[in-house]
Amino acid sequence: MGVVNAPHDVRPARPEDLREVLAVFHAVDLDTAGETLLDAVDLEGFWSDPTFDAEHDTRLVFDGGRPVAAGSLFANGFARVDVVPDACGRGLGTLLADWVERRQRERGGDHCEQEAFETDTRTRTFLEARGYVPAHETWSLELPADATIAERPLPDGVVVRPMRAGEEHVVHQVVEDAFNEWEGRTPRAFESWKALVLDRPGMTQDHLLVAAAGDDVLGACVGMDGESDDEYWVAQLAVRRDQRGRGLAQQLLAVSYAAARARGRTRGRLDTDSRTGALSLYERLGMHVTLSFTSYRLTL
Repeated sequence: MGVVNAPHDVRPARPEDLREVLAVFHAVDLDTAGETLLDAVDLEGFWSDPTFDAEHDTRLVFDGGRPVAAGSLFANGFARVDVVPDACGRGLGTLLADWVERRQRERGGDHCEQEAFETDTRTRTFLEARGYVPAHETWSLELPADATIAERPLPDGVVVRPMRAGEEHVVHQVVEDAFNEWEGRTPRAFESWKALVLDRPGMTQDHLLVAAAGDDVLGACVGMDGESDDEYWVAQLAVRRDQRGRGLAQQLLAVSYAAARARGRTRGRLDTDSRTGALSLYERLGMHVTLSFTSYRLTL
């Protein structure tokens, strides 16, 4: 891709452009949702996925040297296409959406997926006009600093502990088996999960917990420090199907958030969506919804 309409220039994003891409995403998130949910470490993790090719899977649009729009297409068909508010109406969203869908076809993908915040009428209208349909709802929840997740007694022989060296593939499989129960989900290979989770800067034993009976891993909880000093995200929570209803998920959450608070991370957060059926559980545990957004899906 070259020049669109002068002075707009379009090219693939380079590693040194990560902050510029993030600045575009943040400008849009702040305008539509009032906060940002993606930080530099998150984006570095996505870009370090071995299935991701920045040369072919990103586009950055400049106006007189200033980045005004950005697009990224990730391994699972999920895309971010954003145009800063003061550059809307110039056809840049259409340009990037055309590119995303064409690129996904080149990769052999059968669908594209994009998200829109509940309050973002402009993006919702844009996606629906292109034939995207709502696939599922997602909610961001927060555990207030003055609330705690009550601990649950576990079955005899079951403990919550840090993941041990050598258990990485087992934990990945527990997470994948649980998440692949969701309709329409694209599986994530171990190397991709490793890039996002195990290789994330700052990951410690406190971030990677399992519920286990001896060496048998029954459930897993992956936590990540947020960009703000007080924020902690539970990024993945999964329990084997044959172990559900025994309190393992609640205890994993309780231990994970307690460990984060001991390190000064007082705001506990997580995302869940309508495919999990877990929203009411988190609300009963004292968490409340802070943001809502819809995933839109286009069949190619």
